[in-house]
Amino acid sequence: MAVGKTPARIVVLGGGFGGAFTARRLLQRFRGDDSVEISLVNRENYFVFQPMLPEVAAGSIEPSQIANPLRRMLPGVNFYASEVESIDIERRRVQIYAGEGRHLRALPYDHLVVSLGTIVDLSSLPGLSEHSLALKNIGDAFYLRNHVIGCLEQADIETEEEHRRAFTTFVIVGGGFSGVETIGELQEMVELVLPHYRNIRREDVRFVLIHSQERILPEVVPGLGEYAAAELRSRGIEIRLNVKCKAATGEHVFLSDGTTIATRTLVSTVGNAPNPLLKTLPCPLARGRIITDAMLAVPGYAGVWALGDCAAVPMPDGTMYAPTAQNAIRQATTCADNIVATLRGGNRKPFVFGGLGKLASLGARSAVAEILGLRIKGFLAWWMWRTIYLMKLPGLERQIRVALDWTLDLIFQRNIVQLKVFRTEKVDRAHFEPGEAIVTQGELGNRFYIIERGSVEVVRHSPESAPMRLATLGAGEYFGEVALLRDLARTATVRALAPTDVVSLGRGDFAAFAQNLTMLKASFEETLGQRLSEAEVR
Repeated sequence: MAVGKTPARIVVLGGGFGGAFTARRLLQRFRGDDSVEISLVNRENYFVFQPMLPEVAAGSIEPSQIANPLRRMLPGVNFYASEVESIDIERRRVQIYAGEGRHLRALPYDHLVVSLGTIVDLSSLPGLSEHSLALKNIGDAFYLRNHVIGCLEQADIETEEEHRRAFTTFVIVGGGFSGVETIGELQEMVELVLPHYRNIRREDVRFVLIHSQERILPEVVPGLGEYAAAELRSRGIEIRLNVKCKAATGEHVFLSDGTTIATRTLVSTVGNAPNPLLKTLPCPLARGRIITDAMLAVPGYAGVWALGDCAAVPMPDGTMYAPTAQNAIRQATTCADNIVATLRGGNRKPFVFGGLGKLASLGARSAVAEILGLRIKGFLAWWMWRTIYLMKLPGLERQIRVALDWTLDLIFQRNIVQLKVFRTEKVDRAHFEPGEAIVTQGELGNRFYIIERGSVEVVRHSPESAPMRLATLGAGEYFGEVALLRDLARTATVRALAPTDVVSLGRGDFAAFAQNLTMLKASFEETLGQRLSEAEVR
């Protein structure tokens, strides 16, 4: 590079399959060339191999084994562990958060690669955002595993039959690859560890797969989908087809066919939505994804490229490529090569890929596979699933570690240690359906509630008389302060009258607010006096 000449700046947004593999290909093509500067922005400092997340959740792979540190994976790339605040295409710069989000930092670019992936958006389904578990990253998988083990621990000591069955009922929403692989792996894990729980009967354990279409795994040919369904059912897994999850609370799942399932575990593999940052761009969108040409360039915006889940890339027949990992990996190669051709001079090439096949693990050493026109099922498909994905896992070190985990899993019993990660109290949100109790009279009070939407009734029960309704509360009103201010058990039951959303504070946070905000403390004391007086009159 000539002295004083500014290098060409390439900024890649996203550290998933699309972004990480684009940056890696660029490093290979520009090796030793200091006329190019490559930067990558990602919230986490690692790349996660998402196809293996269900096995992490089931405990057959340790969480860190499928995470590659991006700094080690991409030596020579300027890495920023940060979130993107905005993209200014007109001024050709990206704004990111720096210093724990205290200020913004601008990253100017000559070429921008947008590969921000998707987010989970369950806002249209009441209660799912608050009460369902996702499986998008390592943290989700780690939490899900601990949650399932925690449910088994609670069920083993629970004396009431109804509550015990709720703890041992596991509901997964979505019958695509993620949902099928998740329920298959979790069912296998529970089956393996169940002998250690002497008070849980095998018939108490229930796994339910909810799917809105006529068959599971609609991405594969019907024959393989039918085999997968039969295999899962043979292991006692219930499959509910043509049914949607309508709403959820902390203790129930409400389905579109009118049925309700009592459960403490709801895993949602649906609700993927484009990153909302894309809506702020002037680029044309198709279903929230950036429209590109066949070369992965964004028409009308020189130097802007998009790929992966956030891009609508046209196929030769005019339809769009599916947002899959194998497409993203190969789009990354095409995108990087086209950037090289643009900077060095050369012909850009269109992205054309027919796909190599589809695989889905069912757990219990069974799977289905569609490879180069061949349809394979059972143990052979499971062996192929593990072999192919092990080869695709970046880094020899990670491949060896995962292979070792799999080998040890064949020899030793599944680990049932529940590693509880405690967090400080914070503001929580929750959703309740009509008739559900938010707090119950006599239980220890540890949270304070503010009603965001809906209405509740406050009812006091007495062994000498019929239940008495003390009050009806609506949006903007609150409850739960009596037990916290007076350090008492709950003096009444609060039950939802309509679909209700609440914001709640833990005891410590509530005490801090009530004691240190004079006006708030006075308001609480006044309300407390009124409610106690009204209760005495009644």
